[in-house]
Amino acid sequence: MNLSESVVGARAKRTVGHIFGVAAISAGLILINALLLVAAPTDWLSTANQIAPAILLLTCLWGAYRTMKSSPLALWTPMPWFLAACAAYFGFGPLVYHFGSAESVDYNDYFFPISEFALLETNLLNAVGIGVVAVGFLLGRISFARGRSLQIRRFNPLEVRRLMFIFLMIGISVKYLLAIPYYLGLISWTLPGGIQYLSTLTKIAIILSFVLIHNGFKRYWWLLYGLIGVEIITALMTLSKLAIIEVMVAVGLGWYLGRPNLRSLIVAGVSIAVLYVFVLSPFISFARLAAGAVGVGTVTEVGDSIVGFAGTRKEDLADSVTGVQGWWTRLSYSNAQAFAIQDYDHGTGGDTIGLAIYAFLPRLLFPDKPIMTPGREFTALITGELTETATAAGFFAEAYWNGGWILTVLVCLYVGMLFASFTTFAERTIATGKFEYLPIVMIGISMGYSPSEWLVGTYVGPLANAAVLYVVLRYLVMPMIRTPQKANVRIGAVG
Repeated sequence: MNLSESVVGARAKRTVGHIFGVAAISAGLILINALLLVAAPTDWLSTANQIAPAILLLTCLWGAYRTMKSSPLALWTPMPWFLAACAAYFGFGPLVYHFGSAESVDYNDYFFPISEFALLETNLLNAVGIGVVAVGFLLGRISFARGRSLQIRRFNPLEVRRLMFIFLMIGISVKYLLAIPYYLGLISWTLPGGIQYLSTLTKIAIILSFVLIHNGFKRYWWLLYGLIGVEIITALMTLSKLAIIEVMVAVGLGWYLGRPNLRSLIVAGVSIAVLYVFVLSPFISFARLAAGAVGVGTVTEVGDSIVGFAGTRKEDLADSVTGVQGWWTRLSYSNAQAFAIQDYDHGTGGDTIGLAIYAFLPRLLFPDKPIMTPGREFTALITGELTETATAAGFFAEAYWNGGWILTVLVCLYVGMLFASFTTFAERTIATGKFEYLPIVMIGISMGYSPSEWLVGTYVGPLANAAVLYVVLRYLVMPMIRTPQKANVRIGAVG
């Protein structure tokens, strides 16, 4: 990448300006929502619950767009992913209560019914969460943006090729010997999260394949096509929408790294959204009903599910989900958030953030370490039944559930500053072409698009993985790939 330190700094300042705009609009929403909760007539609440999420939706989309437009480096940082995810979960999701089908509203209410007042409380919580994360990010940028000068390196195809094959060997070994069997229930013991993460190195190999191809090494197209195909088939076997989308994200990141074009990126994002709504979500629901499990064990079963889905009439498929807009209800966390708010206000609350004291203990040495994502237990609190269903309310509501508004503000400030630190690291990594650190950059990105997850499992525990990865990548992997030869090929057109 051909970026000077001054260019990176100038674009970072523009990004800060856009995030400040998000914080300012969120502050206005906080004030309005709070006033409505205190003084508004009851018949105003329905209108407020239609307008407030819509404003939050547009604010987050605007912030994500302006951030990415300000710099091609922004796509590798957590904040635009966070804003896009918040637009989906906390902007578009709650609108299902007023614009979704009656069956969808009944479906959400069956899990936990909420009133217009409770819905407005969740909208207030989301505005506070997004606004305070933005403030934390701004404070973090002031603290972390300064540092040593950037050393722009020339692209070395031999190093990238070595790195790609190292990541491939590790990722394939972990994925097919441990991660997939564990997900399918073939392994009885808990697989440590740090080891599970190593299976994602195959997706980073996809990005590195694009790097080589964009720099003229066309013979790697066959490897790229093979990797994408295998990754999609594997994701289909797990019947995981997120796993499939992560493959698409890796493809988009790889393409964008060599040919940054915001318009093409937006088109790709909209295409993924359409694919999710009209194909992926109904297919996964159909396949899970047909298989009666969280995944299938063979490629043949995947094929059978695809053939069965393709041959199912639309009206029959609609009957199987009883009119519920599952793609929309899955984006709404309002009912789980409302439960968390009410549970704390009634004097009960949770203690899940206390799991942070175990976050840095390696499960290999402490096999009795608690699970960092207590979704099943949370579901049981809401429904009164302990099942296999895991639910999360997002870290905004989790923080409130654990300690009210004070803890919510503190947690969101922490997450915002965490985003700032990963932003600085990612900008330097991509600008200087140090692709060996891509696994750590991807941890930051995954934090960004996961505001709906549990705090400790998403924003505390992965820090231990990142620290260990940094040591391994710097002192073990880097000496294996470095070569004294200087290549005359420059890193592609990013920047």
